[in-house]
Order: sequence, then C-alpha cells, then structure tokens
Amino acid sequence: MRHIAWWSWMIAVVTLGAARSALAQSPDDPTFDPRAVGLDPTPLSIDRLGLTMHYPLGALVVPTVTPAHVEVAMQDSATPPLWEMRIQQMTLGELDTADAKGVATFLQRRFQRDDPGAKVLRNEPIALGARVGHLLAIESGEGVGGFLIVGTGENRYLVFRLTCLATEFSRVFQVIEHSFRTVRVVSTEELRATRQKQERLGAELISRLSADHLRKLVAPEQWYRIYRPGAAGDSTQDAEVGFYRVTVREGRRGEVNPSREPARYTPSEQELGLLVLVDARYLANVERGLIVDSQIRFWLNWDRTEETWSAVATQRQGEASRTEGEHGVRTPPALGYSKLKIIKNGVQTRARNEFEYVVEEPYLSQAEVYLLGSLLPRDGSIVGEMAFRYHEASLEEAEALPMRIDSWKPASDGTGNWVLQSRLLPDLPPITAVYDRNGRLIRRTKTDGTVTEPIEPQRLLDLWRRKGLPTGGRS
Repeated sequence: MRHIAWWSWMIAVVTLGAARSALAQSPDDPTFDPRAVGLDPTPLSIDRLGLTMHYPLGALVVPTVTPAHVEVAMQDSATPPLWEMRIQQMTLGELDTADAKGVATFLQRRFQRDDPGAKVLRNEPIALGARVGHLLAIESGEGVGGFLIVGTGENRYLVFRLTCLATEFSRVFQVIEHSFRTVRVVSTEELRATRQKQERLGAELISRLSADHLRKLVAPEQWYRIYRPGAAGDSTQDAEVGFYRVTVREGRRGEVNPSREPARYTPSEQELGLLVLVDARYLANVERGLIVDSQIRFWLNWDRTEETWSAVATQRQGEASRTEGEHGVRTPPALGYSKLKIIKNGVQTRARNEFEYVVEEPYLSQAEVYLLGSLLPRDGSIVGEMAFRYHEASLEEAEALPMRIDSWKPASDGTGNWVLQSRLLPDLPPITAVYDRNGRLIRRTKTDGTVTEPIEPQRLLDLWRRKGLPTGGRS
C-alpha cells in the first residue's frame, strides 16, 4: 500500500446516544447473517476494550497485548492489501466539545487547512446498538482516511482508523461499513458479569472430570499437518508450516524425563496417570534453512491434583543448533491451594529462570488444555463460553496465570460435529477447531491463516519429500 498523508491517522470522535440507523440489518437481529454482507461469522472480541465486532471475511487480524496497552491491526488478505485498519483506545484532551458534530467539524477544518482540496466523503452518525458512533471519511490526494470512534468515557474513545487508496474506497467501504455497524462496546460491569458466567461454566466442566473421563482420552498415535492454504483454494500452492505427532496413553510420572531410566524411578515417579507425548517440527524460515524440533511430555495424575511436564525445543540451521527447555510441576493442594512452579533452561547458555504461581480455579492442566476438544462433552450438557486459568509459556513473566476463554457448541451444518473456539487470552481473537462426534480433530484454523489437519504419516512424508523439505532426524 502506498504512503497516505499523515492526516489519514487522525481521529474522528463520537459521543454516546440512542439514535438507531435504518440502514442495513441490525447484527442484534437473530436472523443476521454476517457472511451475507461479507463478514466473518465469528466475532472479534477484545475484553479490555469492551469490544465485539464482525470483521471482513478473510481479513488478517493481529492483536498486540501488553499489561498497559491493547491494539488491533487488521488488513485485507490481498497482496498488496486493499485496506488497513488499527483499533485502539485513545484519550483526547485537546477538544473543547464532546459533541459528535463539533468534533467532525473540527477534523474537517483541520484536514482542509493542510489540504484545501480535501474532500469529505462521509460525515454522519452511525448506530451501534444502544450507542451512536460517528463516521468520517475524507479524501486527500491518492488516499482516503475512514474513521469510526466510539466514546467510552470523558474524553476517552475507541478509535477505528482505516486507510485505503481513493480508487478503492467505494468498493472497500461497502464491507467496512457493514463491519462498523456490528461494533458493540460494553461497560466494565457488563464485562464482569460475563466473566463470572464464563467462570461458572468452566467450574461446572471441571467438577465433572474424573479418572474415567481422562482414561477415555487414551488414543493411538496420530500425525497432524500444519500448512498455510494456497490462494483461491489451490492446494498445490499450500505452504507447509510444520507437522507433529501425538500419542496419548497411560504412563508413569518419571516418563516426563525421557533420559531417565525406568529402573531408577522413585516411588513418586512410579505413579501412573495420563501421559501425552508430542513430537513436532516447525519450519521457522525455509529460505534460511531454519527449523525448530520440539519434544513435549505432559503428565497428569488420575485425580487431577498433580501434574508435571517437560518441553525441549532445538533450533537448527545447518550444523548450528540451540536448545531450550522447560519443566513444570503442580503440587497437590495445601492450605487450600496448589502451586505451579516452572523452570526454563538454556542448554548452551546455562541460563535458568524460575516462575511460581498460585493456581486459581477454574484451572486446566497442560494435558487437558492440549486435549480439550476431545475432553469436552458432546451430548449438549455443556454449551457456551467457559473461562479457565492455565499456563501459557509466552506469558510466564505475568504476575498470575492467564485466563483463556473457550466456546463449545454443536456445528450448525447438521454434520454432528462440534466447534471449539479458543481465545488464549480474553483480548485475542479465537482459534477455531472442528471435532467429529467422537472427539477427533478434523481441522483447526488459527488467526494467522494456518490450518492443522490429521494426516497419514506416509502421505505426510511423501508430501514433504516432494516439496524438498527436511524430514531427517524425526522418528
């Protein structure tokens, strides 16, 4: 996308209100079909922004989440992209008015001061459920800046900033406006009530789990392919990303350490439980020959009170390699709560970092998180959004274990399949996975467009060899 003038990132502001637009079908209508207007049927939900919306179908969504800041970048999937958008919270103290019309007038004058030829394409209120946003689009030179801002408090706004070329504006904005009309912003109190409901359903699931439930997860070896689909569904253009093998069986705690001989297991290491073995290869950079091999072992005792795991990842490039490891242990409850201790090691650097957390309920073990789609009931007894605490390796420096949101519901296509949508943090878009009626994964789609599907090992091997990809060194 070519450079667009600085003003394209300026902000148009809205105030709260109760007016409703007669344009387009309301997304609050039960018959509303997002796909019919070019939107993704799965809404984007960012808890800390209080935001839900349906974004354009096929758009790439990349959230940036830090303890102090949340921002969402979004763009069209075309090459080059036809449009780009950013969503973030802003505080504006320079304006004397909170009136939408006054703010729009201020912005229009600002634009036309810097570019007397700037042309206002849209400048109007837009109904957003019980709120009213303000829509502004101004053309200057080759670019158009389209803006939607929702007031969330005194001089505080949720800002949607769109940029596109003037020649593409009419086509792009047809879908973008439909997307804007699905924007809903809720209060802190509403968010808190929703979270409590999610936690109750998560606790309900955990209260049902037993050794019998866990034993039913035992399954033979299964291989999975990870790839990025080719353009326009052309499978010959698929880009391979990686593969992994999963084995689920009964095993002893000591097996988490593959280098330890069974004859030397301590009484504690002899304990039986659920053992999940994962071996994976990831193509970090095909052009540079950079690959990552990992081996992960999760163990959970049958009454769910203790767990341990090990993870070893080796980055390889030619003859060079670098290995890092992680070991986690959850102790049984004492004084009313459990503790989770995690140790990370750099094998070459000998660096060592330790983290310890109090385990808050509802909590899912590493093994249960990995097998969640197979663990959830498929009889309709639990349907909806659940919240759980869990361990996420990328967030180990946080003060508490992060929370994930998982939505479980039957597929709407009459196949008998079930759909699991997982937000690894409340502020992240969901990963969507489809499971068959027996709890076997059919397809998982991540927000970066990568797809995971089961595959026969020989077919996987043939595919990688045909593409000249590295298969050596894997058992």
